[in-house]
Amino acid sequence: MCTAAQGLLMASPATHSDPGTLARLWLHEALHVYGDRLVCDQDRSVLLRTLTDAAIKAGLDCAHAAEATQHQLSIWVDFLRPDINPHPCRPYEEATDISHVAKLLQEAQEDYNATPGHASHHLSLGGSLSCC
Repeated sequence: MCTAAQGLLMASPATHSDPGTLARLWLHEALHVYGDRLVCDQDRSVLLRTLTDAAIKAGLDCAHAAEATQHQLSIWVDFLRPDINPHPCRPYEEATDISHVAKLLQEAQEDYNATPGHASHHLSLGGSLSCC
């Protein structure tokens, strides 16, 4: 539970005040912390239904809960704006353009591989990002 709360605390109220955005972030964190440990789709569906019901009980109207459910595979990162340094100052935000995320990851891998003393590695973006 602490890990899910930490993810929520990484978001800035100045940039994430919309209830739909906060619902998606909360759902993302809960699915990451709890859902990643589940082994079958049926259990993940039960978790998603439970989280959606909890969102409604917490005061998010049905539209926001449904919006959060539709975005269950949303990705939240703190590297969309690599020009902001130091690292702790970068905003934690939703990545809506997966091809942009793939590009940033590829650039980071190329920088790493070009660093003297580091063994070259191939970046595997996995099934969900390989289409980009």
